Amino acid sequence: RATELNQATRTTIAQYPSAVQNCPEGPGCRVIRYDSTIAQYQTSFRNFTSFARGVVKTLSASPSRSTRIAARELSKSIRSSEDLSKSGLSKLPRSARVCSP
Repeated sequence: RATELNQATRTTIAQYPSAVQNCPEGPGCRVIRYDSTIAQYQTSFRNFTSFARGVVKTLSASPSRSTRIAARELSKSIRSSEDLSKSGLSKLPRSARVCSP
């Protein structure tokens, strides 16, 4: 399940252009909106982190000390990933004006 959720998140990332160049206004320009791609990424990422938190909960209940330590480390990684995701999303343009060929 984790692989499936991770792949869904990566697939939506691939749909977002790596570079966006705005063109000046004119008859050959059109506006491209990225709202649906961003929303799809947010849903996929939320599903992935939700699954990971379930794994943390299971591991945290283990009688093994090393497993509980691993659960804490995984939990820190999840929080770090969430912070990175929020930071990255805040920097993405929601739309771009592009020139039609």
